[in-house]
Amino acid sequence: MSILAAYMNLYALLVIFVPCFIYLLLKRKCHHYANFSHYLLVAVFLLYLFLLLRVTGVGTLWDIGHYDRVIHWNAINFIPFQSQGFRTYVLNVLLFVPMGVLLPLLSQAYHRFSTTLKSGFFCSLAVELCQLLNLRCSDVDDLLMNTLGTVIGFGLWFVVSRLFKREYFPSAVISLKEPRIYMLLSFLGTFFLYSPWLFWQ
Repeated sequence: MSILAAYMNLYALLVIFVPCFIYLLLKRKCHHYANFSHYLLVAVFLLYLFLLLRVTGVGTLWDIGHYDRVIHWNAINFIPFQSQGFRTYVLNVLLFVPMGVLLPLLSQAYHRFSTTLKSGFFCSLAVELCQLLNLRCSDVDDLLMNTLGTVIGFGLWFVVSRLFKREYFPSAVISLKEPRIYMLLSFLGTFFLYSPWLFWQ
């Protein structure tokens, strides 16, 4: 990895971790339930969100004006199962398997299948919409496969949690909204604060 790529990755990591940890520290002053497992699971979840946003290459506010149009509607595919190659489907499924595993680990509210499913779906939808800003293709197949990955991840968590005692799979985050706030802050931090163009001037 080049020094430039390392700086870009560090920059992208900070715009996610800093807002989320500020929120976490402020929340801790009001609720004194936080422990080591809480911080560890949050850190793992944020690292996953960082990798997710880096791999998908979502567009940011700073991409606006660098292309001939803000949104390229011809880059949207609304017809299911038109993607080229089985590998594309597999990669999009694998990309969201950790989402389905981590959410129920973070909060008991995500032990409900529908809650985890909706979170994975809307996270994938946000990725696809942001990709419209930087000439990447937004594909309904990606949305479907990402959601399937969330389902598979939830299934893995469900099976393993039933095979072993539930206390080995603590849910450190109490509220339903906290993981969603981390996802929101990760997207907002990336969208408003990350500008790859800084490195190409």
